[in-house]
Amino acid sequence: MQINIKMLFKTKRWIYHVSESSFVKNKGYRVSIVFENVQGYFPTGGNGKEPWYWGGDLKDAETICEARNAERGISKEEAMFILMSSMYPAATGRN
Repeated sequence: MQINIKMLFKTKRWIYHVSESSFVKNKGYRVSIVFENVQGYFPTGGNGKEPWYWGGDLKDAETICEARNAERGISKEEAMFILMSSMYPAATGRN
């Protein structure tokens, strides 16, 4: 099944996210997009576009994610909920 990313951006809450495993030497932490109640995550870049890399260390990259999410009206607590919902979409009861 093909996922329509453009539709997800229109219909789902989403966050910027980095993880320890997303580090790329000499670049930083590759940013991913996580959609509420959609299993998995979507690394930035692809289809001829360069990925986004933030932060020299994990704390810096996480701080940038928190700030960018906050600019979009997503609190740190809401971001954690959205992240968890991507791991266990059925458990949140909010599809």
